[in-house]
Amino acid sequence: LMLGRRCQRVGLVGMPGCGKSSLLAHFAKAGHPTFSADASVAALYAPGGHGADMLARRFGPEALAADGGVDKAWLLSRMEGSERFRREVCDLVHPLVKGELIGFLAAHAAARAVFAEVPLLFEAGWLPGEVVDLVVGVRCDPAMRLARLAEKRGWSEELTARMDGWQWPQDRKLAKCRFVVDNAGAPEDLAGAARRLLAGLAALRRQD
Repeated sequence: LMLGRRCQRVGLVGMPGCGKSSLLAHFAKAGHPTFSADASVAALYAPGGHGADMLARRFGPEALAADGGVDKAWLLSRMEGSERFRREVCDLVHPLVKGELIGFLAAHAAARAVFAEVPLLFEAGWLPGEVVDLVVGVRCDPAMRLARLAEKRGWSEELTARMDGWQWPQDRKLAKCRFVVDNAGAPEDLAGAARRLLAGLAALRRQD
């Protein structure tokens, strides 16, 4: 029976600042392999990264900062100024992230469950069943998200609104999720929610 079991591949989505990374950290602490699309993009955009090389070849040397990594201020400015440019960048970068995710899943195929935080999972068109089996959404009050993003990332209200506008609205995301975690409380509340979710996912595995 154990030889026939399949790894439970869980996607994690939510709006910026809702607490996805904090929830992912709880899963890692519980011993599960985890993947972060944001961390993957950061590595791709770093000096010598495939993403930096690809953007420089497509848009010229102005895409790069002095250290050879992607000039993030330039990139954000261009993305804010042109929806066509933003979509082109997504079309270049999303397949690279997907390739890394597929490699991660292959490397951990023997695990009971793996968790992949992919904020733009639905927007990228990665359907449940393709790279993940089910999706968990994290819900958070907009005012709370705004405060967290201002404190932790220095985002203005305008920048947050812009970033939100590049994603599906929260309700649309959560409607497609098998489980939803409400992150409206204290850190210990999220820890409890993580434990309950892991128990629910384990129960699903036993049904399979």
